[in-house]
Amino acid sequence: MISVIVPVYNTVEYLEDCLQSIADQNVESELIIVNDGADDGSEIICRKWAAEGRAVLIESRQEGLSAARNKGIKAATGKYISFVDSDDRLMPGALEKLLDIARRNPNCGIIEAQLSSSCKNHGDSLKHSGDETVLSAEDAIEATLYQKKGHNSSACGKLYRIQLFENELFVEGKWYEDLEFFPRIFSRTGRIAVTSCELYYYRPNPNSFINTYTPRRKDMLWATEKVLQFISSHYPGLIQAARSRRFSAVCNMFNLARAAGESCVARDCFEEICDFRIEILRNQQVRLKNKVAAFLSFGGYGFMTMVSRMMSDFSLRREN
Repeated sequence: MISVIVPVYNTVEYLEDCLQSIADQNVESELIIVNDGADDGSEIICRKWAAEGRAVLIESRQEGLSAARNKGIKAATGKYISFVDSDDRLMPGALEKLLDIARRNPNCGIIEAQLSSSCKNHGDSLKHSGDETVLSAEDAIEATLYQKKGHNSSACGKLYRIQLFENELFVEGKWYEDLEFFPRIFSRTGRIAVTSCELYYYRPNPNSFINTYTPRRKDMLWATEKVLQFISSHYPGLIQAARSRRFSAVCNMFNLARAAGESCVARDCFEEICDFRIEILRNQQVRLKNKVAAFLSFGGYGFMTMVSRMMSDFSLRREN
């Protein structure tokens, strides 16, 4: 049985679609809804599903995503766990596909599928067939840190054997919990199976916190620092990969802080970019986007700020 954990907070517009996509899966499963203090009508949907016996409902009080997931993990009774965000949905047959891969690869503690934002209608189907690759935990961590195609740090779109969560939970009270969490949970298993099938639909949100600057965005730097510490202790051979992921986070923070007029934060990020740039340019595995940022930093803070503004304006024009 698969325990599917859905933390819920104010996603009334999409919640019914999310829950129904899980209920429609053709596998034995339990749906665990963690209502994290929703007050937009989502709480009514949660309680309706529980009253109908279609879900286990756990009530929480706006403790955050990590705390909600941890409550769900502790309540899970299945052999496997999967996470779904309440404004996303699973594609038809997604859990069946993941479970089939898990059964054919008993040495793999995690099965990773692809995420997609290209499917808009419930009847649409994403890429449901594809290649499968089995990687060691170390190779999977490295590919994810380098942000290679087909690898992501999201907790969603994956199937986990439940024993991996013994004494291993999400850090509560922080954003970017998935980024901090993934190397820890990957290290708990010897092997990870990755399929190129697109089985999880995530709904792009232009107003999401990931697209705007707030002081909480600094948790991204906290997460990459924790990753660096973990990699240094457990996988010292991957330290350059961890530093590459840190560089990517700092570049992201620079762009957001610059756009928000947070010049002190932007300057601090620029200084760190300069500290990393030679290493980034010499590392052949670093993605091109990061190499370009490293190269542009030689033009100085003003030049990099100008380019960042131009790229932001260009993106806005394309969206409009």
